[in-house]
Amino acid sequence: LSLKTLEEAGNPIHHPTHVQDTAAAVAFLSQHAEQYNYRSDRIYLCGHSSAAHIVSLLALAPEHLIHEAAAATQGSPDLLSHIRGIICVEGIYDIPRLLTTWPDYRDFIEQAFGSDPTCYEVSSPQYHRPPNVGSVPPFLIVHSLEDELVDLPQSQEFFNHLVAIGVQSVDLDTSLQGTHFEMLHTQEFAETVAKFMRNLEA
Repeated sequence: LSLKTLEEAGNPIHHPTHVQDTAAAVAFLSQHAEQYNYRSDRIYLCGHSSAAHIVSLLALAPEHLIHEAAAATQGSPDLLSHIRGIICVEGIYDIPRLLTTWPDYRDFIEQAFGSDPTCYEVSSPQYHRPPNVGSVPPFLIVHSLEDELVDLPQSQEFFNHLVAIGVQSVDLDTSLQGTHFEMLHTQEFAETVAKFMRNLEA
């Protein structure tokens, strides 16, 4: 699923549009499993960088999924139950921390979230605790120590947050090598994701 661009939308795109679009994609997948021959309760979400922000926010602020389920004409109203696991890769989970560490990122943050700093914490997965933590699917958080665009504390603190609020299964893997985009193309990354999925299906 690609991010919607300004040119495609015709109007400026702001949060939570990208989250809502992804929720709509999950709703579509949950409704068309029989048509495309897969199990609707075995959907995995994987997001890198800003997309890791999106998929993690779907799990921790599931009102977006609930809205899409209500709009759907078919399928289970509990879309979160269709998500078997979430893979977050070198993500942005804490926008205030990001801007403190990387002040030059303010321009693209304001394009997506606006210029009101009070919105940044509300829009960050780091500060969310879902009403039913037991329904949150297993998380795998991956972060290369060679990442030059997002620092490790984003992933480390998000991992600590998930553990603190009681998410039942959370793993943090910092063993992979490569820069922010290079790591995605390594065999080791593919094997790490595949292992996470195999373990959940065992």
